[in-house]
Amino acid sequence: MTGTFLNVATVIVGGSIGALAGERLPEKYRQTAMQAIGLMTLLIGLQMALGMKSAIIVLGSVVLGSLAGEALRIDDGLDALGRWVERRVSGFGSQVSGDAERADSPPNGNTRNLRPETRNPMGAISAESTAGDAEGGSLFSKGFVTASLIFCVGPMTILGSFQDGLTGVYDTLAVKSALDGFAALALA
Repeated sequence: MTGTFLNVATVIVGGSIGALAGERLPEKYRQTAMQAIGLMTLLIGLQMALGMKSAIIVLGSVVLGSLAGEALRIDDGLDALGRWVERRVSGFGSQVSGDAERADSPPNGNTRNLRPETRNPMGAISAESTAGDAEGGSLFSKGFVTASLIFCVGPMTILGSFQDGLTGVYDTLAVKSALDGFAALALA
């Protein structure tokens, strides 16, 4: 549990510093921080891949996990959960993100059949397809989905949590905590 608390603390501290810094932190610094985080994640992935015993197990796991995620429509579920949280938190979210969506945005939240230029790589509706972005409506939902993917369901989160829970070693979560703290700062 130590790794989990460490991760939560770094996300809160990083997000708070980022929110307090606000616009004083130029966009180019935010982009540079996110690129550095991406590079570190790539290096950590390579290090783990070089240490694996059987590549076929990893390949099978990635393919089966991807197929299961698509079959269960996890991306659509996270997007719907983000909109639900937005409505609960804002009190007017259904007017901002529900009514303001353009006609080409389906009411059930399924963005898979939208033109490719209106979807971002994570499947969320982009600014071009939603008029509610100006008021921040769909921005909340998009931010919720992004934060969920970065902080809650990544491979380092899952593997690190198992490692911490089963063995008490939280090295993976400690590295992830450092990455998440900087990501929260850059994204806030």
